[in-house]
Order: sequence, then C-alpha cells, then structure tokens
Amino acid sequence: MISIWVILIVIILAVVLWGMIEMNKIRHKVYAIFAIGLLFFLVISGSFVLNGKNINLNSVDGIFEAGKLYLSFLGVAGKNLFTLTGNAVNLDWNPNLTKQNSSSK
Repeated sequence: MISIWVILIVIILAVVLWGMIEMNKIRHKVYAIFAIGLLFFLVISGSFVLNGKNINLNSVDGIFEAGKLYLSFLGVAGKNLFTLTGNAVNLDWNPNLTKQNSSSK
C-alpha cells in the first residue's frame, strides 16, 4: 500500500511543476505587455512631438529629422526625470521633524 507521505510528496511536486509552468507563461505575458506598452508609448509620444512640425516622413531626410527631434525629446525628458528624482530625494520626508519644527515656533 502507498504511504500517505508518498502521495503528499507527489502532490507537492505536481503543484510545484504546475506553478513553474504557469510562471513561464506569466513571464511571457509580462514581456508581451511590456512590448505593447513600449510600442504605445513610442507612437503616442512621437505623435505629440512631431505634431505641427511639417516633417515629410516619405523622404529619408524627413525620417532622419524626425528621429533627431524625437531623440532630443527623449533626452530632455530623461534629464527632467533625473532632476525631478534628485530633487525629490533631497526633500525632508520625515513627518515627525516637520511637526516638531512647526510646534516649536
């Protein structure tokens, strides 16, 4: 007769194997969602950046000009994000210190 421990170990191994298969599916779903989100970001931000610039995307020069404009937008956005993050880190986030400072005045 099969012991209850053997059945329990087989069930645990089956659950672990099933979980590993599901995690692999989840990883592929996360990559797909990330790729779709990146594509949406590129298309939407590109349309905002190139809106009203009268760039001819049918020529090679127009495509290079649009690429330069978009890359410059990404550079400025990255620099602004870096500055914003740096300033947020330097803020005083301790609520106890601000409460003590305001009560002592």
